[in-house]
Amino acid sequence: MKVYIPLGIILIAFLYCSVPKNVLDDTPRVRSFKEWKADYFHHPIEVKIGWYPYEEEEIIKTGKHQYSIQKSDSSEIAGKMPVIILTYPDSTQSIYFGMDIDNELLGRLIKQSLMTQKPVTEPLAAFLEDADCSTCHPAEIEIK
Repeated sequence: MKVYIPLGIILIAFLYCSVPKNVLDDTPRVRSFKEWKADYFHHPIEVKIGWYPYEEEEIIKTGKHQYSIQKSDSSEIAGKMPVIILTYPDSTQSIYFGMDIDNELLGRLIKQSLMTQKPVTEPLAAFLEDADCSTCHPAEIEIK
């Protein structure tokens, strides 16, 4: 009988310590603001659209599935193409995206850059891995 009590205490302590906190405590967390005023701001990102002039190039078929591009003889501007530009006002870094970038990807890039204060760089997959929000958050805050 005397052996079971210490063994029971050790077992309960082990289970309590090994069970994730969120399983034991499901009390919701509530936060309120006394005033809607930030004490600190992260560095800004500017999002602009730039219109870049382009010339139409001539495509020449050189084989069954082969083509080459030949520079046009005239230096006439054929149109202007919009490009999304992210710039960081406190740095010399910027990055350009075509209008065909996925909306969700663009939003995620901007959000991760704002939250981690790291400029977006290519390759984008490496940036998203490096600027992972879990590196900044306390471990108890679930972000994904």
